[in-house]
Amino acid sequence: MPRRDQRRWGGCYLRGLVPDARRKSVRPMAERLPDGNTQAPQQFVNQSPWDPLPVRRRIAERLSEAITPEVWVNDDVSFPQCGTASVGVARRYCGALGKRANCQVAVSVHAATDAASRPLDWQLYLPRESTDEPDRCRRAGVPDEAVARREKRRLALGMPGTLAGWELEAPVVVADAGYGVSTPFRTGLEERGRSYVLALNGKEVAHAGQAEPHRPAYGGLGPPALTVRPAGKQSLAAAQTAGGGRNRWDGILPARTLLAEWPHGQDAPTGHWIPNLPATVPVADLVRWVKMRWRIEHDYRELKHGLGLDHFEGRTRRGWHHHATLVTAAQAFLALRRLDPKAHTPT
Repeated sequence: MPRRDQRRWGGCYLRGLVPDARRKSVRPMAERLPDGNTQAPQQFVNQSPWDPLPVRRRIAERLSEAITPEVWVNDDVSFPQCGTASVGVARRYCGALGKRANCQVAVSVHAATDAASRPLDWQLYLPRESTDEPDRCRRAGVPDEAVARREKRRLALGMPGTLAGWELEAPVVVADAGYGVSTPFRTGLEERGRSYVLALNGKEVAHAGQAEPHRPAYGGLGPPALTVRPAGKQSLAAAQTAGGGRNRWDGILPARTLLAEWPHGQDAPTGHWIPNLPATVPVADLVRWVKMRWRIEHDYRELKHGLGLDHFEGRTRRGWHHHATLVTAAQAFLALRRLDPKAHTPT
């Protein structure tokens, strides 16, 4: 951060986030700190023009040095809100509550290994309810270039590129079925040269590997039919290759391995994943990578319940990104302490 007062109040804010306490919004944090006040941290988070990206980059560099990620995990998380004035709030299914409610949704990317995971970058999703009201976006400080509605998968697709621009890398991208079922997301990763192992929901159309493409004769009405594979269609439980989706689909998707989890005693598989990795990659490695996706649930739990990620009470886009960045820094501090308590003990 370029200014001394920004660094001062940034440190104050972090010291308010780390200790155990019920509420991590500005006023209760200021009341707990001997050098805290309400006005300065409020201005620092909501109005101060400091750029959060260089801060996130430094956090990501430190964490990647300590963790050496095997995968990057794309996911999203919801934050319940009482009203609709805050940036990005809309009524939708809220995973945090298990029902439809007013909430914000953020897309995140995490570095993960078998033993650790931490968030590296965030994007706040702007639903149609926000982008269809330009005045509402301007009041929330949303820049014009960010007003164009972008699906969560498009936000997620841009994140590996951001991390690569920070000279960070991970061999594989993993994500749940919310991203894996999207053909544009899968093809977008491939166009960017990314390897992936993505979850499916089990409802995708699949064909046996020996099925031959076939285009029905054109009847003269409407657009020509897409190329289809009429033979060998079956459920994912029995398939050896999988495909699905029609956005940007030319009728034939490339053959892919299907990874299925089929526990003993079950009548059908309980999970499906689609990798684009060579068939020579050991199945044990594929399984390890897809299971690493669950580590980030620990991240979300600590970020929300321990560090107050969902306690932000401001309404602006800038304020939300500042708060998310500082919460990420607080969690990074705790992660480094756990990995090597002596090396990161303050003096």
